[in-house]
Amino acid sequence: GGGPLGTSDFSAVRAEGFDHVRLPVSWNYHTGPGPDYVISNAFFVRVDTVVTGLLAQGINVVLNLHHFNEFYADPAARSNQLFALWDQVGAHYRNQTDALAFEILNEPHDAATTEVMNGIYDALLPRIRRSNPHRTILVGPGQWNGISELAGLRLPANDSNLVVTVHNYAPFYFTHQGATWTGSSTATTNVVYPGPPPAPVIPHPSTTGDVGVVAWFAAYNTLPLPENPCSSNAFDRAFQFARDWSDFYGRPIYVGEFGAYSLSDDASRARFYREMRESMERHGLGWAAWDWKSGFHYWDRAANASSPGLREALFTAPVN
Repeated sequence: GGGPLGTSDFSAVRAEGFDHVRLPVSWNYHTGPGPDYVISNAFFVRVDTVVTGLLAQGINVVLNLHHFNEFYADPAARSNQLFALWDQVGAHYRNQTDALAFEILNEPHDAATTEVMNGIYDALLPRIRRSNPHRTILVGPGQWNGISELAGLRLPANDSNLVVTVHNYAPFYFTHQGATWTGSSTATTNVVYPGPPPAPVIPHPSTTGDVGVVAWFAAYNTLPLPENPCSSNAFDRAFQFARDWSDFYGRPIYVGEFGAYSLSDDASRARFYREMRESMERHGLGWAAWDWKSGFHYWDRAANASSPGLREALFTAPVN
């Protein structure tokens, strides 16, 4: 959704100070029919251009499988396709440097529950290990990689080179304000971060019947900062839970997505990104912001520069 990626993007990523890029790839839209689901060679070339372009800049890459909607709806019917895709991706990149990592599936949800994914990982990880025995692989729980789902995640004890990925978009009515793909619950705009706002924000008329939205805005408008739902309260406790889980199970945690949609005002976005980054780093969690230059854009395509305040929010020291 962010337009073509090229050498100017790769060098800009490096110059901004990022040490890696999480690259979302919808492999399933570029294959032949089953049962082999052969990935188009032309598509491999397209992905290779981005992967090698980033690696050449000294940028690590997390390569994933994104938007596999058919699998989310019916994992049993689509597991063989998932396996076939990773058989091919694994073979294709088997000789690539360790700076490339794999992420098996973005945000499993619906029928792809945490319990279902436990079984998928049991079956799929050994297949990937045949071609990539030493590659770092990212796996995550269901409910859109929800942190609360970590409690049900079970990983193979004999595979130590795994990183657990989770996503966090709290506080949701701030981060997704004005987003069209989330329904009427996020129709209210002019939500500033942190709360409370200088003047009360009236929820959008379409949310009148949504008890959760109405209650959130009532708290947002009135509660002081230490108790406000539009503050670090929305995510800091979740990150502490992730840290505790990580310490107990000995698995590193990576927050593979967070961000605020571009309809948020610049100053609020900068404050939010800074507090998120500080919280994640305080809890020892790796992170990647969503996204480079699409709807949540870190990079402003028109200005050919980072969006106002975000570089300073995410990087604490000048980049050499």
